[in-house]
Amino acid sequence: MRRACQQQRHIMIDINGLTFAYTDKTPIFHDFSWHVTAGESWAVIGPSGCGKSTLLYLIAGLLRPRQGHIRVARENVPRKAHRGRTGLILQDYGLLPWATIRENVALGLRIQRFYKQSRWQDKPDKVTQQVERWLQRLGISEVSSHYPNQVSGGQRQRAAIARTLALQPDVLLMDEPFSSLDALTRENLQRLTLELWQETQLTTVLVTHNIEEAIYIGQHILVLHNGINSKPLVFANSDAGQTNYRREAHFLAQCNALRRILQEQQHETA
Repeated sequence: MRRACQQQRHIMIDINGLTFAYTDKTPIFHDFSWHVTAGESWAVIGPSGCGKSTLLYLIAGLLRPRQGHIRVARENVPRKAHRGRTGLILQDYGLLPWATIRENVALGLRIQRFYKQSRWQDKPDKVTQQVERWLQRLGISEVSSHYPNQVSGGQRQRAAIARTLALQPDVLLMDEPFSSLDALTRENLQRLTLELWQETQLTTVLVTHNIEEAIYIGQHILVLHNGINSKPLVFANSDAGQTNYRREAHFLAQCNALRRILQEQQHETA
């Protein structure tokens, strides 16, 4: 039933004929097209410098393509402003050190109210309710009065996720958000990411360099390589999202299959 519903959903991220290069360098993308259906969970993997983070920044509107177009939710990505409903979570959390965890989670909503872009601009109580909802859901209510340097790295990342989800995005972009965390914290946040995706059906794109993380989270995995990316290489991984997937033999088989693809790509571009 779930797959049938997804087939009826519209394209959420629509990239056609994308060409992008940093100044005086070889293009990272040339005539590149890629499409993400609403509600899907994707991972993007590849070697360092292959364009993983660049792709996210292009989707978010923080970088501009030389050619081609990028549409999110059927609208062109704005050229002079960040799209309001695209959530972006980075590895370094992006929390204000002088603000409490609660204040950091509320920050995006307060900025929206200031610019009169929020549905709650005249309803401060609704803002408070939204902030409290995500503090509780992310399990950080008890440390909400603490400052970022007083909590763990995992709690800081939970605060960054809560701040983004409080804005009710329709697309969630995550740029290696767990890579600096210890193994158990990373696994807990990976599991939380899947739970949130299943609860909200939020279109999610996770950039990672970790094969196991890509297989655990991504229904579909986009494999990029060093050099010019012209055609998307997509690795199918339909079992992602299952509770005990890590313990299944198929999980290990998928990890090995993806590892072979990455090794082949590295050999071809060496």
